[in-house]
Amino acid sequence: GQDSLNTFRIRLQEESTSGTNIILRLKYYESPMVNSAACLYRKEAFHFVGGFDVLLERHEDIDLAKRVSIAGFDLVAASQAIAYVEYHGEGWLSYFIRSFSEGYTKQSYNKKWQQYFSSFTPSVNENHGRKNKSILSSDFKNNLAMAMDEIGYSFLKFVVEFDSYYFFKSINATFKAFGRIYGIYQNDYQGHFTPRFCQKYINRMIMLKDGEVINLDPDYRYVFQDGAILYSINIRTNEFTRFENFQGVEKIFRHQVLSET
Repeated sequence: GQDSLNTFRIRLQEESTSGTNIILRLKYYESPMVNSAACLYRKEAFHFVGGFDVLLERHEDIDLAKRVSIAGFDLVAASQAIAYVEYHGEGWLSYFIRSFSEGYTKQSYNKKWQQYFSSFTPSVNENHGRKNKSILSSDFKNNLAMAMDEIGYSFLKFVVEFDSYYFFKSINATFKAFGRIYGIYQNDYQGHFTPRFCQKYINRMIMLKDGEVINLDPDYRYVFQDGAILYSINIRTNEFTRFENFQGVEKIFRHQVLSET
């Protein structure tokens, strides 16, 4: 069954990333991310955020990428680069069990980042007396919705097209869903997360081809550039902004500018 599993893995990967940058398809608490098997980090960025979080059993690469991005450093996609990664193979059962583990351990990652997103929750006074509610407070509801979407859609596609790929995809999604739901009650993150912000990389502006200069809000982060188009995300509102006619990025070090003038 190894050949069929390899075919499934490749098709699943191509389907999930085709036609767009994967960063732009995910909610912000799942992104931006880069896979640690195919990336490079500047030493300054890696050490500034404290490197990998050893308290996370898995998903530490997603965690690192997000902390680097929030700190103010850029994540840049090198579209022409090719990474060669050795794959040792596994059977179908091992693959499904790994999917369960992926869903299970993801809850530690979610609980870590809940600390970050809960800091954006309005106070009781600002919210006119209503109780505070974290963005990620309803773990069960969020995971149930994701599971129903992944399992239900795949099974429906299998019934309509009678393609075995969607049958195996629905099984894989079921294992992952049970892992997610189980992890809500059994998995926990014991650390305390306080993000760091590198001010000299946050104060910036962008330049358009017509010469217009736009000073960006400090909450903006660059996530993807496609020619003359720049995609940015606001780390507080989770909203993407698309800048047309983009020419370049210029980092503004205000303390340097003041000292030079």
